[in-house]
Amino acid sequence: MADAEAEEKRIVLVHTLDETEQLLCRHGEQHWGDFVAESRRLIELRNFAGVQLIRSSLGGMGSFNDLIIHSLNGHRVSDNETDSVNERLRYLLDRIYELCCALSRHETQNDGQPNAATDHDSK
Repeated sequence: MADAEAEEKRIVLVHTLDETEQLLCRHGEQHWGDFVAESRRLIELRNFAGVQLIRSSLGGMGSFNDLIIHSLNGHRVSDNETDSVNERLRYLLDRIYELCCALSRHETQNDGQPNAATDHDSK
């Protein structure tokens, strides 16, 4: 993947994380909303730690993937929108995972050398 391609994926990831954060905050999911905001901030700064952070949250028990937006979980969501909100969340999480994997592959192919899309030294 060329640096321009990786930069394009980074930009799409930032936008996808922004939409995810908005969805989470709109429905009262503060913990994961804050987590996504911090990951997005790092990625906006081209700090690869943001990609690593969000990617590591997407697997295992108690992970981001386990989140269900539902009024029984204290979320602000009506019964008639629960399914559509969770379908959108699943789509966004799948997209985030795909983009993080692509950026991780790019990082590995470049032997971890900083580049335009994933600069390790940005803070």
